[in-house]
Amino acid sequence: MEKTLKSATEVEMMNEILNERQVQDVYGFTIAYLRRARRERRGPRFLKVGKLVRYRRADIEGYLAAHAVETSEWPQTRGQCHE
Repeated sequence: MEKTLKSATEVEMMNEILNERQVQDVYGFTIAYLRRARRERRGPRFLKVGKLVRYRRADIEGYLAAHAVETSEWPQTRGQCHE
């Protein structure tokens, strides 16, 4: 039962809608970058509702995952801490 609750919470979180400031605070993208990326039609997907610009958390996460660079150490060190 706990796994179902966790999954529902995860789904709810991924469907969360964020404004520019929230994206900046949580993910570190500057507002200037987000605005430039929108103007140039690149960067994370966004929603436009009238004059409002919003981002789905899932779209930000997907954008980051799509731009992840694999390294030779990643598979061996997954889940391990280095000192």
